[in-house]
Amino acid sequence: MTKTFTIEGVTDENYYTALLGYPPTIIASDQVVKTFANHPITLKTSIKYHKEYDRDTEQEILALLEENDNAKDFSWESKIEDADEIEKAQDNMPQLGIGIVLITWIVLEKNGTVVERIKGAE
Repeated sequence: MTKTFTIEGVTDENYYTALLGYPPTIIASDQVVKTFANHPITLKTSIKYHKEYDRDTEQEILALLEENDNAKDFSWESKIEDADEIEKAQDNMPQLGIGIVLITWIVLEKNGTVVERIKGAE
């Protein structure tokens, strides 16, 4: 039995791009996939929260994944964890900037002292 469907749109978003030499990636809803296959396998999914960066929602999703019999086969990336890492790195930037200024000042002072001694020796 052959089934067909119409592709309503395409994107050049490289996140979903297949490797060269492979057919293009088709993004379809769960309902559409179930009309084509009795036991579909999901290789990748993305979840969009109603409220961005909602930690409670993320914990609920992770709990569902961990309860699954195939939990060891799952991997995930958390935009919340990524945002936390970026914020942590940005918090350290002022100290880093102060450290660079201090080191530069020490080097310039040391060079100035050396120049003064050379001039004094002449």
